[in-house]
Amino acid sequence: MSNSARVSFEVSVDEHIAIKIECAKAQVSMKDFLHAIVLSALKDLKKKEFLEKLKKSIQQAKEGKVTTMTLHELEEFVEDEKS
Repeated sequence: MSNSARVSFEVSVDEHIAIKIECAKAQVSMKDFLHAIVLSALKDLKKKEFLEKLKKSIQQAKEGKVTTMTLHELEEFVEDEKS
């Protein structure tokens, strides 16, 4: 049994052609290109979420409120930054 899942979405014909042309120029498959973009976007979302939590924590600290971040949350962020 495969440990993967398929993702599909609609794009216009012009968008498909543009992606295909640029991938051909870069000699990379559309699958690899789109997969890399999705993974990069996921990493950006995680970073944005962490930065929002950090900003909130800093604001609460300025207001004298106690805030915490679990060691696990911090380790996850550090690991994400390494990859």
